[in-house]
Amino acid sequence: MSESTSGPSETEGHLVGEHAEASRDTPLEEQLNSTDKRTPSPKADLDSQEPERIKLSARDILDALAEKRIDINDIQFSHAGLQDSGGKGDVILATLVITVRGQRELRNVAVKKLRLSTDEEDEKFLRAFVNELRVLDGLSHLNIVKIIGFVEDIKDGVAWMVFPWEANGNVRQFLRSEKWEIPERVSLIKDVASGLEYLHTRQPPICHGDLKSLNVLVNSSFRAVITDFGSARIMRNMRRNRENNDSNDGVKLVEPPTDSNASPEINLVASDNQLTLTGPSWSFRWAAPEILNGEEPGLASDIWALG
Repeated sequence: MSESTSGPSETEGHLVGEHAEASRDTPLEEQLNSTDKRTPSPKADLDSQEPERIKLSARDILDALAEKRIDINDIQFSHAGLQDSGGKGDVILATLVITVRGQRELRNVAVKKLRLSTDEEDEKFLRAFVNELRVLDGLSHLNIVKIIGFVEDIKDGVAWMVFPWEANGNVRQFLRSEKWEIPERVSLIKDVASGLEYLHTRQPPICHGDLKSLNVLVNSSFRAVITDFGSARIMRNMRRNRENNDSNDGVKLVEPPTDSNASPEINLVASDNQLTLTGPSWSFRWAAPEILNGEEPGLASDIWALG
């Protein structure tokens, strides 16, 4: 996936499509917390009356993100077509029509189109789409991709995310281009570490879950940008779970995007004169031992991939 070479525009973080310019959206977590309803859990100790958050539906979350919704007619796809393809979707170069103070602007964007398989339920597909949107919303860091907006019409199998375009491509493509010097290569490593630190030190922390060279872009300033949060998880109650688990990263996962009961399948993929061993949501070269053993990824898994 790639982003614009024109650099950040004044519209970044503002409303897009046919909406007028507006201030930065309130992070989704703040919106949900301000309207969150809590009720005593029937399973909780009666003396403690510990409240339990009512689980919000995928539609509730989409409603909270309504100002990031983009009119499908404001996206014009390029003749260049498909730029990248992954296990869950395709990334396509497109032009986004943005209205700023009554003036129409054109901006190169990367449109990530999630694929709806024929045997997948609409609701499950929607939850996976919304999980990624929810994780991305509110993230603001130089080394983390910034989502512009989304297009959604599940009945027609449409679930798109729109990001800035990066013409330098991902880290693997950039390094193979040999258009870099040693200091730039070292800088990219520092950038990824900085972005990962930002994710892991948030409250609650965020586990990326699929960190690898293909999921790190290089922008026009030759800075690394972590992207593809399709396997990401918001992690809660870490202290409580660490007390109850002997594992080094026992956590409660929120809205896991994959089916934990599914039998893992391993595929051997040949590309660019290399063989890549891939599982349901990981690549062998970057996968931590616990993932290969069928466990869910955690913060330590991200660090393994970085190292």
